[in-house]
Amino acid sequence: MVNSCPQHCECELLLQHCDGELLLQHCECELLLQHCEYELLLQHCECELLLQHCDGELLLQHCEYELLLQHCDGEPLLQHFEYELLLQHCDGELLLQNCDGELLLQHFEYELLLQHCDGELMLQHVEYELLLQHCDGELLLQHFEYELLLQHCDGELLLQHCECELLLQHCEYALLLQHCDDELLLQHFEYELLLQHCDGELPLQNYSEEKPECKRDAKNLYHKLVKLEYTFLTVVWEEVLERSSKTSKKLQTPGFDVFEGYLLLSSLLSFVKELRENSADRIAHYESEAKGLCEDITSSYSDASKRIVTRKFSVGTSGIASLRGAGEFRIEVLFQLYDCLIIQLHKRIDPYEQIAKRFKFYSELVNNSEIDEDSIKLIILYYKDDIDHKLVNECYQFKEYLHLQKSQNTEENTPSKMQCAEVLQLICEQHLIEVFPNITTALKLYLTSCEAERKFSKLSFIRNKFRSTMTEERLNSLCILSLENDIARKLSYDKT
Repeated sequence: MVNSCPQHCECELLLQHCDGELLLQHCECELLLQHCEYELLLQHCECELLLQHCDGELLLQHCEYELLLQHCDGEPLLQHFEYELLLQHCDGELLLQNCDGELLLQHFEYELLLQHCDGELMLQHVEYELLLQHCDGELLLQHFEYELLLQHCDGELLLQHCECELLLQHCEYALLLQHCDDELLLQHFEYELLLQHCDGELPLQNYSEEKPECKRDAKNLYHKLVKLEYTFLTVVWEEVLERSSKTSKKLQTPGFDVFEGYLLLSSLLSFVKELRENSADRIAHYESEAKGLCEDITSSYSDASKRIVTRKFSVGTSGIASLRGAGEFRIEVLFQLYDCLIIQLHKRIDPYEQIAKRFKFYSELVNNSEIDEDSIKLIILYYKDDIDHKLVNECYQFKEYLHLQKSQNTEENTPSKMQCAEVLQLICEQHLIEVFPNITTALKLYLTSCEAERKFSKLSFIRNKFRSTMTEERLNSLCILSLENDIARKLSYDKT
């Protein structure tokens, strides 16, 4: 009587007047599905009861899986159906949309799930952390395109759950660098594997142990160093500084004559001026020298690729000629460089020039030329507290004295010219200080020069364990021995 109930009653009336649970208990599920519309059946019967009393295969044959997924919760559906049948009758997209990703991975073998579901849809509906936990890395890389995988997955998690060799086989090296940090790559990959899979266009500079900030700074510095303008200036500065350095060392020589220093600085100034005047002819030479420093130096100037901005002028006016390349670099950079050097050299020559003008009469005394009384009056006026007007007469007499001494001295080694220090030494040896007092005072003023103090330059040579506890007297004595070492070497310590 129970089995024939759906044959004698309309299914809709039966479902309206009967409880779904009683109906499923007293009616066979197959007959119920044959005589009742499955949509009405799903509306009036609870999904869990329907799944408990009906075979999953029959239910999938008579019910559309879309309606089944809409009326049934994902968890009981996955518990009562075999996943192979469910995947055969259900579309993967609908299954992913209506079922929780974690439950889906718990009840389904991920290999079958990957075969029946699209990789992109699966990554959209399933969190990649759960996917990496339940799926093997090899299967994951086989069924998913690595670009999609890197877009949806964090680089660190991907490196933790996938073997390095498989990841390098299925992923392009460039994409892996874009989505993964260099430090993480070095932590999870062996350096030899990275060398095997590195592309030639991407050198190993991406795998240095430096911090990203240091690498960015180094890259920016590299782009500046390979510019033609930078190497051009390197060649120019090397040429200028080489002359300046040797001239400066000569000027710092102890006992160097002030007149000679004035001549050296003047010659250096003339050298820089000549470089400025002939800069147009030396541009090609500088460029060839700059390009020969390194193979990576750019062949053209930076402004070669810049767009030329045209200017509109009023009627009757001519346009301004715009310079580019070597011409612009020569005027805007080289000329400023040379002009700055010329200004600084003038500042340094000025003190030497003033001293040379004041003591010009000394060169006239030594060179047997006519004595300029104006220069003598100038030094008398400047050092009026130390020198008097008798200096003029002393100069005339001393000039004749030097002339007579040279004529009487027949030795071949006698120099034709005498330095100011030699003149002062001659006066002291011949005891002529009282005869030429003003000349002696002027020579002492001329030869006395002040040098910049080099802090602890000599104390640094006195190194022993007693230095911190040394008394001031002993330290001063050691300093004097070090400063006057040329005199100390001549002293004899033998007892007489």
